[in-house]
Amino acid sequence: MIRATTAREKQWRGMAALEIDNEFCRGLILRHGAQVISYCPADASDLLWLSKKCVLEPGQAIRGGIPVCWPWFGKDGNPMHGLARLNDWELVTAEDAPDGSTEVEMAFGGVPELDLTLRVIFGSSLRLDLTTVNRSGKEVRLTQALHSYFAVSDVARIRVEGLEHSPFLNALTGARESEDHSIRFQAETDRVYDESDVTCRIIDPAWRRKIQVAKAGSNSTVVWNPWIDKAHRMTDFGDDEYPEMVCVETGNVGRDAVILAPGSGHTLTAEIALV
Repeated sequence: MIRATTAREKQWRGMAALEIDNEFCRGLILRHGAQVISYCPADASDLLWLSKKCVLEPGQAIRGGIPVCWPWFGKDGNPMHGLARLNDWELVTAEDAPDGSTEVEMAFGGVPELDLTLRVIFGSSLRLDLTTVNRSGKEVRLTQALHSYFAVSDVARIRVEGLEHSPFLNALTGARESEDHSIRFQAETDRVYDESDVTCRIIDPAWRRKIQVAKAGSNSTVVWNPWIDKAHRMTDFGDDEYPEMVCVETGNVGRDAVILAPGSGHTLTAEIALV
C-alpha cells in the first residue's frame, strides 16, 4: 500500500518500480528482486552503478544497484546468489516518515519456511534492513549479502578504507591474506573479509567524494571488481565498464553464516551515505 506523496509506481524500462523523490534524495527500487537501482542524494550524482548491458527480464539477475543475495551467497546453492534477486517481491507499504524520508517495505515468499522482508529508507542516507524469520521447526543455515555496486570515477584511482589489517579470503587464489594499507585496485579483485563488522569508506579523489558503508548484523564484507579479462567474459557487463564501479558488499558469507533456530530472526543492515 502506498501512503507516501514522495513515492509513485511506474514502469521503468518495462519493469514495475517505485520512484522516490523527496527533500533528501531521488531513488528507484524495482519489484523484481526488491532491487534498489538508484540513490541520488540531493545535489549529488548517483552513488550506485548499473551496467549498460544489464538484463532486464523476469527471472534474470540485474547487474548493478543492490541485488539481494539470499538465502545463500555465491555458490552455496543453485542458482548462484540465491532466489531473492531473481523473482518479484510484494510491495507491503511505501510511506513518508515524519522526518521527510521515504520508507518502502517489500516481502518475498519464495521459501515457505522463511519469511523475508526488506525495508528501505530513502533519506539523507540509504538504509536497507533485510530481515529473515525462521518459521520452520528446524535449524536453518543462512548466507546472504546486500551486493552493492558503487559508481566511481576510475577504480584504479580510488581506495577503500576501513579494512586495514583485517584478514581476508582471496577468492581468486583460495589463500588467506592480510594487508596493512587501504585497498587499491590494479587487477581483478575478489575478497571476503570475514569476522569483520567495520564501517568502510570509498575514497574517490577525482569526484571529490567519500561514500560510507556502515552496517549491522553483518560479519562479512566482500570487495569485488572484475577488471579486464572477467569483464570480457560476462555477457551482462560491458567490456569497458570495469573502471566505473566497485562492489563493497554487506553480508554474512562462508564461515560467517547465520544459524537461525526455529522461530528466531535476523536483520542484516547496510547504511550508505555521502560523508
